[in-house]
Amino acid sequence: MVKSGEKTLQYALYGLISLGILFTLYAVVSTNVLSGLFQNAGSTPTPVPSASVSADQPKIGIVLIKPPSCRPCVDLKSFADSMKNAGDVQILSQETIAFENASDLIAKYGIKKLPTVIITGDTSKIPGLLGQWTQIGEVKSDGALVLTKIPPVYYDLDQKKFIGLLKIVRLVNSTCFGCTKASVLQGDLEASAGLKFSEESEVEINTTQGKTLISQYDLTKIPALIISGEVSAYPVLTEGWPKVGTTESDGSLVWRLVTPPYQELPSNRLRGLATLIGIRNETCKSCYDITVHERIFGAYGVLFGNTTYLNYTRPWAKELVQKYNITFLPTVLVDRELEEYYPFVLGPPSLEQIWNQVGSTEPDGWHVFRNMSVLGGNLTFQNLTSGKIETTPLENATAVDGAPSNSA
Repeated sequence: MVKSGEKTLQYALYGLISLGILFTLYAVVSTNVLSGLFQNAGSTPTPVPSASVSADQPKIGIVLIKPPSCRPCVDLKSFADSMKNAGDVQILSQETIAFENASDLIAKYGIKKLPTVIITGDTSKIPGLLGQWTQIGEVKSDGALVLTKIPPVYYDLDQKKFIGLLKIVRLVNSTCFGCTKASVLQGDLEASAGLKFSEESEVEINTTQGKTLISQYDLTKIPALIISGEVSAYPVLTEGWPKVGTTESDGSLVWRLVTPPYQELPSNRLRGLATLIGIRNETCKSCYDITVHERIFGAYGVLFGNTTYLNYTRPWAKELVQKYNITFLPTVLVDRELEEYYPFVLGPPSLEQIWNQVGSTEPDGWHVFRNMSVLGGNLTFQNLTSGKIETTPLENATAVDGAPSNSA
């Protein structure tokens, strides 16, 4: 959904602004800073021992001010805890304070959002820290660093409410055992966009509510995810959403790029389970193993609902060879369900681009493998035009991902 190169605040605290260089030479932040909940948060300052203390080490103190009870709020405790592993920084104390007990600090530093982190002490002695900190917070007149650019969900002290609360509805058919699980889609979304939902529910498509949602949002793929609430608080979500779904007139976000297999509406067909037909000469014992194609497709996430292997002497095989002008064996044919996976392997090269290099897409939607060289060199096959058994040359052979290595 979101381009990996984007430098957005939504990922800011997954490594602090995705720079990975805050505290420039100090390994302060893990990549999972925003995971979990506030746990074991006491109000008593905790001395942090240092294994090796130098008089030259900058000495700092860390204060975490937590908001009112908030399950989906961004977690900064792990960020504060990670500073214990900072290289040449001596942490004299680490303290977690509930916001109702932090009125003096809140007033002193003009804090507007919670949770937040305050770093005090020798902050100016840490190379590069002040320059980087301005991207996620403020440097106060006394040298204290206050984290101010908090991604949702956070508590707004002026408005006295939480900002960025989201609800999600998973629309499912629990009898579709082959379908992608909506909970998996939700988990992927949470991980990729750093989201936490304050409310979530699961609705069956055959219920009154389910039918209403299908009609209201013109849903054609199940499972579906419907997100509502303060979506505008997540620029990275709203900006990237057109790539995976639609924004509805009521402001809801509907996820429409459903990973196959899924149930198609209104046909109720299960889409994304491809059919593979392999054709081979069973008497050619030296010919390459045709099942390698299944492994290659599997490397790109393609799932098969049916695989059939035919000896080329069978009438059905002969019909296919003639219909698609197949000139060598073994080979495989895959039906149009292969294309359900095109949006999910974008490359470069994309799955569609890869297939265009290795095979043909026929007018009836079937895909026929035709480029033997991509399987690597020194592979044996039967040339149906000459009737001879041949071997692919080692030179100019370019193997695709998942193909065997036969350079010996």
